[in-house]
Amino acid sequence: MLAGTNADKIPSSALASSVGVIGSITLDAPAATIGFSNIPQTYRHLRLVLTANTDEPSVSCGLYLTCNGDTGTNYQYAHEYVWKFSDGSVARIYQNSYNDTAIFVGEFAAPSKHRSFAALDIYDYSLAAATNVQYHNFMSTGSSGQYNRIGAGIYNPTVAVTSLICDGRFGPYVAGSRATLYGIS
Repeated sequence: MLAGTNADKIPSSALASSVGVIGSITLDAPAATIGFSNIPQTYRHLRLVLTANTDEPSVSCGLYLTCNGDTGTNYQYAHEYVWKFSDGSVARIYQNSYNDTAIFVGEFAAPSKHRSFAALDIYDYSLAAATNVQYHNFMSTGSSGQYNRIGAGIYNPTVAVTSLICDGRFGPYVAGSRATLYGIS
């Protein structure tokens, strides 16, 4: 036991989580979306990890998450990101949206830039209740700077999540972009 901690108060079930790969997709050609369907309802939580770039040479590609093919105004999100510019200056920006058509998770850089990363934790996805999503996105634009985005979102309908779509708005994901969906018991 660790001295000075509450480790003895953590339920053993919380320490004994098991993680399984539900699916992994690596694009052979550019695609506007990356998605997973028929998600088994046998896990408690999901983790989606995406490493990607866009084929749009001059702007970043947005990553928007939708659940169950639902494009209605059933999403909300709030996040903060820190942009570090190449001159060393920093900007902090806060964004939120209610009654949106997707959860805006972040952005991906053009292929001439560095590869971008996003990780999304989707909690209690199999319950008939609003689904909570927590996410982290990192993008480097090479010489112009880099940013880190941390946020949370909610998918409001009270139905189990059976599919996820990552929509690369403003430019498709390039070949070699990869997404892996994990289930966590």
